[in-house]
Amino acid sequence: MEKNISQTLYFSLLRAAIWGSEPVLPDVLPEDLSDVIALSLRQGTAPLVFNQMLKQPLLMSRLTDKQKLQLKQICMSNMLEQQKLLSVLRRTWSALEQGGVFPVCLKGFGLSVLYPQPYLRVWGDLDVYVGPSQYHKAAALLRDAFPDAGHHEDELEELKHYNFTLPEGALVEMHRTSVKLDHPRDIRTYFPLEDAAVTPQSARKVIAEDMEIAVPEDRFNVLFTFYHAWDHCVTETGGMKQICDVVLLVHAVVGRMGRQPLEAYLRPVLRKMGLMQPWRLFGYLAVGSLGLKAEEWPLYDDSRWTQRHGARFLAYLLSREPVARAMSEEESRRLHGSWNVVYRKLYTFFGRTKDARDVWPYAPSYAWHMFCTIVFKGVRRIIRREGVIPY
Repeated sequence: MEKNISQTLYFSLLRAAIWGSEPVLPDVLPEDLSDVIALSLRQGTAPLVFNQMLKQPLLMSRLTDKQKLQLKQICMSNMLEQQKLLSVLRRTWSALEQGGVFPVCLKGFGLSVLYPQPYLRVWGDLDVYVGPSQYHKAAALLRDAFPDAGHHEDELEELKHYNFTLPEGALVEMHRTSVKLDHPRDIRTYFPLEDAAVTPQSARKVIAEDMEIAVPEDRFNVLFTFYHAWDHCVTETGGMKQICDVVLLVHAVVGRMGRQPLEAYLRPVLRKMGLMQPWRLFGYLAVGSLGLKAEEWPLYDDSRWTQRHGARFLAYLLSREPVARAMSEEESRRLHGSWNVVYRKLYTFFGRTKDARDVWPYAPSYAWHMFCTIVFKGVRRIIRREGVIPY
């Protein structure tokens, strides 16, 4: 599937990192290694791949001293960042549980435990789900627990989550909902499943680093993690890091309950939310590039359509530069009053329309679903005269 030596080496090292195996090393040149380093950084998998490179004498012999130092520094920096976030996780969980709030860990730490070496999986912030009924109570508890944090008060009423930043730079996102949806059909389909998956009775307990934390129920966790990964890929801020998360989670869940129960859960949801094509694209990468067995991927499809569009999707992911598209404070300050609102609406509309256009070559049905949702949301806001909440 990979079209050049650097991509072949990248995926060989990545597979070794996520499965704990030995990589197969092609004959590479120094410039190939430079490409692998750049690709790893773009895809969010640098610590995973770099740790494997540091273990290979052949590869190390072809790196410059500066490159060796870069690899070691990034791996060490990620380990230190993980320790900082683990400390924040302990304090957050303690404050919420002692205050009578049941927290559920989304992404991050809950997924890192699936990796052979959890400290190599990058998680840049802490995502905590508390739900709508506990939301304001949890916000008050965390403001008391972290009095020196920079709380984003203007986001307390935001539909999705409330942010605060600790003095040491750690970001905590406290979620009212796990995702933000706009299409009525998506809302009716997804949120009842979320409500059922994050209760004390249904949530799954994970023990790691001498801690017991709750994560969403297995089947819903696959759905949420996949949707989150796909959304990152669509909005140009994600890559193989998020896809690795989905692959390892599917592998673990299928190992616990088998493939059929997960298929029965996912099939109607993916169809209703227009996500069946994206799911097949992820399956193409999971099996062809990341080494998952085909029989482990629910609803696996190896049709000519999936092969053709999967190759396009892979090329798109590997070739682009992830971009965090948001209006800067400077841009916002240039406009005032109603012009600011109009500009923001147009900025959001054209940005999301571009996303739908970019998705069309490899997931046309989802691209159409995206565009219809964009138009629906825009019309609804105009009718209701709502303010702008950036994506």
